[in-house]
Amino acid sequence: MPQDRQTLVIETAEQLLTPRSRREFVRAMATGGTALFLPGVFTACDDDDGITAPGVTTATLDLAGDRGIINYLYAVEQVQAAYYVRVVQESTAAGFNAIQRRLLADIRNHEFIHRESLRALLGLYRLPELRLDGRWDGTNFRDPVSIFETARRMEDIGLSAYNHAGRYMTEATDVLLVGKISSVEARHSAIIRDFLDSYGANSGKLFAGDDIVDETGLDSEGQPSTPAAVVEAFDPFIDATLSLANPPA
Repeated sequence: MPQDRQTLVIETAEQLLTPRSRREFVRAMATGGTALFLPGVFTACDDDDGITAPGVTTATLDLAGDRGIINYLYAVEQVQAAYYVRVVQESTAAGFNAIQRRLLADIRNHEFIHRESLRALLGLYRLPELRLDGRWDGTNFRDPVSIFETARRMEDIGLSAYNHAGRYMTEATDVLLVGKISSVEARHSAIIRDFLDSYGANSGKLFAGDDIVDETGLDSEGQPSTPAAVVEAFDPFIDATLSLANPPA
């Protein structure tokens, strides 16, 4: 491995919030390095880490430049992380088996890493924490099909946001990070769809169904793509109200 590629070890969530750690994180990502998150980072997940604590109820996403687009994706990750925290909390009552509980915890941890990675990259320019203790579009957290159907919709919307964000970005380091997160989100979407299929509830929405993959084998344009469309699609899930400023052309 080239010497300029490094593995940055993250022991706590707070470590990502220090200026030195943020600089090291960005440097590692720019040189093709990796970030190793130790189990202690996820202790905060089990205590909610403020993910579902009261936050701002209204926020404006200024989409100007790369930092604006990353803030937009940071909002997406806040929503997804909060949802999976709730899902893991309810996983026993919902009747999930051990494999499902383990994989849902993995997804929660991934979303936490994504959220914290973007927050570290943004530093003081980040969006405030959003109020996300909310509606989840009427999800029944005692019904696994309802939980997975909401997860499917959220993963598909979030993945579409990532897949289309690159066109608005100019910095190679930012595009690299967004691409790495996008590939993980696609894995989430696939396993959630497999879970739904195991309940006979997929309604034709297979892991690579034509609702998400078009006839050319590419991401379907039928999914929300612009920031405005993505924000509108997420609205039924959350308590916070988001508005947009300086949307890209």
